[in-house]
Amino acid sequence: MLKIMLVDDHEMFREGIASLLNSQDDMEVVGEAGSSIAACEMACNLNPDLILMDISLPDGDGIETIETLKRRGVRAEAILLTMHRIPALVEEIAERGIKGYVMKSEPFRDLLYAIRTVAAGKIYVSPSLLKEFFKGRQVQMINDLTAREKEVLTLVCKGYSSRQIGDNLHLSPKTVETYRARIMAKLGVGNMVELIRYAIRRGIISL
Repeated sequence: MLKIMLVDDHEMFREGIASLLNSQDDMEVVGEAGSSIAACEMACNLNPDLILMDISLPDGDGIETIETLKRRGVRAEAILLTMHRIPALVEEIAERGIKGYVMKSEPFRDLLYAIRTVAAGKIYVSPSLLKEFFKGRQVQMINDLTAREKEVLTLVCKGYSSRQIGDNLHLSPKTVETYRARIMAKLGVGNMVELIRYAIRRGIISL
């Protein structure tokens, strides 16, 4: 039986989620808290397997509360619950060892899947949030290219050879090859097919 602690300052929300979780054969809500202070006291006493933590609490934020619990020896896995899409937090929570990030707007079945996924030692992030995160990363990767790299990328994707690109940009073929390798490394693609697909998706070239 998976012992779950629920932390959220909205009592009606807590009661609803607790009732749904308790209806599962493999889950039991062993405690509920409405603040960071109460959560820290309760978790140390109850020693749950997993904590569902609201990211915004009246006396602090969920991420810091989880870190406080870890410093106090609580080994429970944690899933953040939030109403707000904050793609930038996806990378941050991963670095802090938090394995779940679930939007409150997601269906209850997604929360159940997230709980079982994290309990199994894996990572779960709401699909809608993950999509926004990677979209933002793609935009950032394009922005990381220099003006010259963008010129080379455009010509490469149009089918120009390294010699033709060199002639256009007054570069040696060897320098063009260096640019090509650098561009692929920055964009995280492994071959020309992936590079061209990426350029099409980002609107760099069109068919």
